[in-house]
Amino acid sequence: MFSSIALASDGSPRISYVKLTEAGAEVRLASFTDGGWSTERVDTLTDLTVGFLFARNATQLRIDPAGEAFVAYTGESSVKLARKTGGGWRIEIVDTIQNNTGSRFGEQVDLERDASGQWHLVTFDVLGSSPLQGRILYYRGAP
Repeated sequence: MFSSIALASDGSPRISYVKLTEAGAEVRLASFTDGGWSTERVDTLTDLTVGFLFARNATQLRIDPAGEAFVAYTGESSVKLARKTGGGWRIEIVDTIQNNTGSRFGEQVDLERDASGQWHLVTFDVLGSSPLQGRILYYRGAP
């Protein structure tokens, strides 16, 4: 669930998504290569709320010009950006809810890269639930 698709420079698709497990929710990446799909775990979220009101766009995938995968994702307490490097993932905590005024993140994230290679990420800080109130948070980072 909560998938995002991006195409590598050769046109092959990659998909980030969430897989629910007994331990929580795994952020995963699926890649189509050599005529088949392979999947790998990026990270685990222990605070993803799944239901009618929450978790609509919990992952966002982008592929850089060099073919490296970047996955932005969020649960209720943190926003992270993972970068595929060689055989593993380098995970950066972009922000935590403790640094904000809201009670939780809205479990929605979007990610883009500009022409200079800088990343731009947005998410939502929930200030109230009924009716939904909050603020959009914007981050920008080096390539």
